[in-house]
Amino acid sequence: MDIQSFTTALGRYIRNGLLELPLQNDLPSPGLAALIGDLWQGRPLKMLLRSQEVQGQSLLIRGTLPDGSCPFAPAGDLAFSGSFYLLDGGPELTLSAALPDGYRLPDSFRALVATPIQRAVFRDASLTLDSAANRTGEDRRLIFRGALRIKNEPLFRPVGWMLGEPDSIALEGAIRFGFDPDGASVPLLSFTGSARQPFELGPFKLSAAIGITAKVFETASSFRWYAGAVEILIYFGAGDFRLPLSMPLDLDGSPLKVLSLRGDSPRLSSFSQLSSVVDGPDYGGLLPAQIPLGSRLQLTRLDLTLAPALRQLSSVEIGVALDAEVEIIPDVLTLERTEIRFRFPNPRDLSRASVRLGAVLDIAGVGLEASMTLPGPILEAQLAPDESIPVSSLLRRFFGEGALPDGANFDVVELLVTAEPRAQTYGFEGIILGELPLDLGLFTLTLESLILEADFGPQGAAGRLACGFQLLGTRFEAAAEKPTPGEAWVFSAGLVPGSTISLSSAAETLLGLPSDALPELALEGVAFRIDSGSKAYALTARTAGFWEFQVTDDYLLRLAVDVRIERDAARKLSGELTGELFVNDFRVLTTYSFDPGVRRLQLEIQYQDLRLAASISSEQKPLGGGRRTVLRVDLGTLDLGAALRYLADVAAPGLDITLDEPWDLLMNLQLTNTVLVIDLTDKSVGFETRVDKNFGFVSVDTAGLLYYKKAGKPAVDLRITGRFLGTSYPADKPLSWNVLDGKAPDVPGRGS
Repeated sequence: MDIQSFTTALGRYIRNGLLELPLQNDLPSPGLAALIGDLWQGRPLKMLLRSQEVQGQSLLIRGTLPDGSCPFAPAGDLAFSGSFYLLDGGPELTLSAALPDGYRLPDSFRALVATPIQRAVFRDASLTLDSAANRTGEDRRLIFRGALRIKNEPLFRPVGWMLGEPDSIALEGAIRFGFDPDGASVPLLSFTGSARQPFELGPFKLSAAIGITAKVFETASSFRWYAGAVEILIYFGAGDFRLPLSMPLDLDGSPLKVLSLRGDSPRLSSFSQLSSVVDGPDYGGLLPAQIPLGSRLQLTRLDLTLAPALRQLSSVEIGVALDAEVEIIPDVLTLERTEIRFRFPNPRDLSRASVRLGAVLDIAGVGLEASMTLPGPILEAQLAPDESIPVSSLLRRFFGEGALPDGANFDVVELLVTAEPRAQTYGFEGIILGELPLDLGLFTLTLESLILEADFGPQGAAGRLACGFQLLGTRFEAAAEKPTPGEAWVFSAGLVPGSTISLSSAAETLLGLPSDALPELALEGVAFRIDSGSKAYALTARTAGFWEFQVTDDYLLRLAVDVRIERDAARKLSGELTGELFVNDFRVLTTYSFDPGVRRLQLEIQYQDLRLAASISSEQKPLGGGRRTVLRVDLGTLDLGAALRYLADVAAPGLDITLDEPWDLLMNLQLTNTVLVIDLTDKSVGFETRVDKNFGFVSVDTAGLLYYKKAGKPAVDLRITGRFLGTSYPADKPLSWNVLDGKAPDVPGRGS
């Protein structure tokens, strides 16, 4: 085909100066057909031609692209100039259209409105089209050129110093089309433009460029999204090893920005190659000897964190991935996908770096994110919040098949693994949820949850295992604890707080009794604890409320019981058993308590408004000399003078007792909560109560009377604890005298 025959063929598609060339046409041009199919998205190519001129083997044209006819043109008619030309015997099209001043890419592409590209403003912008510009393999059929405004533009104000503070920067790049996740056609952009002068960032001298990109992203899990960005671009490094870094620009107000590695992660021949990137320390020498470097290294991270407003570099961070596994604890903990991160917190001193190891710890096929600061001792690995590990898989890895009974359905939902490679110690903390029914014959016990804490090391194991389970329709909790490797296990079990267990239901299940054989009896607070080493144990239980028995139509018996029994490491028993019995208005409260020093039985009887409380105990004498049996009776309120006269009359009938001044003030004391103390061993009787009263010459904490026989002769002692004349008198050495024949202590300036 020559230019004349092409002009004739093209004329068939022109009416009144409007060229309308459909996708299916008679022109022998695959390039034109592809152009219409790709850039005009199958719609007819429309041009309003104002002039046509044949020049050699080209047809020069001028005109406008009518409003709405071109997918990549802004609103309104767009003036253009171009030509149809012959290439390899077939016609091709090239044209150029000037864009209005203040043009923004979203003026043509609505998909970019919600992206930072919306804030990029151009002058002297144009679109150039060439239907043959994809023959080299790279599709450059539609090219954008324009001067991006920099000065006084909000998007570039913080970073203008990195670009040399220009008025504008010329950008150029191709426009192609693709489809977003919803199937809509979207522009794919890649524009770049370089600044004219370098800038300094910390110890580095860099050259920057501006990039505008828009593309469809896709993750390894096939999640796709469309996004556009305006970026600062730099090349970092020296010689042949120069790496592209980018920093997205936005108006989020963040004081810190990050220049990070752009594109694919490059391979490293050795750690020494990092010196061509950041000429810092001996990178390989910062790693412990037990971390193998493997045969291949990959640069995964190169971050320059800066404060644009301050024009300062804040930190430098480098990440290197190893292709070798790292054994933290041989045959126990092995790390995969290990990454070493070098961070320079002070960019002015590149000889010092902090080093952190990040890796994946594989547990039964689930990867835990692990990290450790080097040369710091502790490695931590944690299960991600949305991950879980089947316990069956975990046990199968360590104990083989059949480690978990059939029917078990447990998952580890929380897991933290810690390890200290130098000490060869490691530990686990985890929460396990699920259900495991255990058929025990008469009844089924169902495990519901487990909490595991375990530490392992050369000295042995320590830890804690707690679980919840259901038994006889009641929820229990149990635990096994071993605080340190040298200590014995401590086992405990009991009802979950707030729950009760029915004895009548238990008797029906375990003993086969009819459901109505016993009244409804329930226990709460049931707990048992035992130390497997010392054999020390503790047991508690109490009735849930009152057990009620209707003895006759007139008598209702209500009973409550509370039991506490303990044995310490020296195998000495202590405890307390309390019972409370009601028969209509008659109440009896009995408590028996015991420990190695004291055994006491307390009894309280109450009928309507009448009350009597007493206790009898076997205990050590206060000043030694063996044991004694003591009966104590609550007497309530008592007059000290009356009590003194009563005991004196018992000791010496007819004797009129008085106290010398100023001690006679005590005769008027009203004693509350008075207790009658009868020593059945020493045959003594006394009263004691708390006073807490200051009389000026004496401050009385407690006051008491004691009747006893001394060398066969009756005596009544008045005993006081507190302070007298600046001297303290405690309970084991009270101020006392025999009121029958003794003289009260002298008070200076008082009495005779």
